[in-house]
Amino acid sequence: MKFAVVTRECGGDRRYGMGRSWASTATVLESRGHEIHRIDGDTLDDIARAEEKRVLQRLLKRGPSLDATTAAVLARAWAAGTLAARRTVNEGFAAVDCHDFMCAAGLSFEAIRLGVELPPFGYHQHSFNASWRALHELYGPLDETLRKTLWRLERRTSRAAKWVIFPASSAAAQCALDLGLDVPQDNWRVLRHPVILPTPIARGEARRVFELSPSAIVVLGVGQFVPIKRFDELIRSLSTLPDTCRLWLLGEGDQASLAKLAHQLGVAERVSMQAVDDVSPWLAAADVYVSTSQTEAFGMANAEATLAGLPCLIAATGAAKELFSSHALLLAPDLSDLKTQLRRIVLDPVARAELAARTRGFSQSLPTAEAVADRLVSLFSGPQRA
Repeated sequence: MKFAVVTRECGGDRRYGMGRSWASTATVLESRGHEIHRIDGDTLDDIARAEEKRVLQRLLKRGPSLDATTAAVLARAWAAGTLAARRTVNEGFAAVDCHDFMCAAGLSFEAIRLGVELPPFGYHQHSFNASWRALHELYGPLDETLRKTLWRLERRTSRAAKWVIFPASSAAAQCALDLGLDVPQDNWRVLRHPVILPTPIARGEARRVFELSPSAIVVLGVGQFVPIKRFDELIRSLSTLPDTCRLWLLGEGDQASLAKLAHQLGVAERVSMQAVDDVSPWLAAADVYVSTSQTEAFGMANAEATLAGLPCLIAATGAAKELFSSHALLLAPDLSDLKTQLRRIVLDPVARAELAARTRGFSQSLPTAEAVADRLVSLFSGPQRA
């Protein structure tokens, strides 16, 4: 089967986004003879670039309160979708799988403009809320006009697509509420990300590489350096812990505000921030993993830390309760217990060991890459709804 995978991601985005979760499944599909064509932010042609610019200008005009960076992401997603529609006409893809609703919307509207019929297409939902609400609450607030426009566009696209894939049942239920739809929709599917085991690295060797003393306790956080990850709360918690405790933050984005806070609290020398391609060495060397994210539809970093057997503290936001309640210590959504719980785990090796033991069996809750590939091929080629 020849199909397209469409995403607005480019460059470093693939380090933590769809590119990472998709890689193992793509390997399986290609080994079975399927032909995958990736259409992304790096492959936009001149026509798509012009469309990206047009949509960006329109978004900023209709929603002056919309952050320019967020508007650019939406415009790029739409443009990638329009390119996918044109390439589908020319290259004859049997199916088109989109990263998000905005890619799928661009695909659908470009097909209408061209007067062509699309093959089966669908998209993945990556936020716990519907995308319009996530944008409004986490990156907004959005003006009412733009909010309603995005609501209508997402609602229409979610019903026009042949599949919408959610990583958790609770995310599908919340998205339906946000879009004013019943649950379940007959084209919605729940499919968790596949098991991605960290590269095996001996803990002792990893700690030697990082020159950690036997008494050092390392707290690890992973994610983009954006406000919704609430890494500032982790830095504040570090200031209440012994001097032997360090904080490693792995991700991309603006570090300035976090670095300033660490300096103000006198813990700058104990905080490390950087982007990495493979988190395995850091997972092997760390003592505790903490997710303070304001929302997660799945949480790839949470899954990787749990699969690595690290004692995990995870904010009970988004789908965390559904996915991790049996395998991690869930923190209050407002993080009101973060300092207390983190201090307890850091200071008590027995508590850390007991919490680490809870991670066992987590891999059985996730599908294999082979199983995910089977489900996707079934969606791409199987009977579709009327």
